[in-house]
Amino acid sequence: MIDKLNKYKAPGDLKINPELVKITVSVFVDPLAHIHNLSFLYGAVPEKLKVAKVISIVKKDDHTERSNYPPLYLLSI
Repeated sequence: MIDKLNKYKAPGDLKINPELVKITVSVFVDPLAHIHNLSFLYGAVPEKLKVAKVISIVKKDDHTERSNYPPLYLLSI
């Protein structure tokens, strides 16, 4: 999955640059896997990984209709 990260994507709230993740994957893959496995084991996710930035982008032509602005959730990589 890390190999498929687009290095031009925004870093998100955690300010983690996708290109940096790809370059340094060998350093943090074991700790990240450990956190991931603990999340499944205990049914909990670290609070900072639950943060999303919510924005609206018009999906249809009529900019005056509220329903044309569905929420878009930007998550940290």
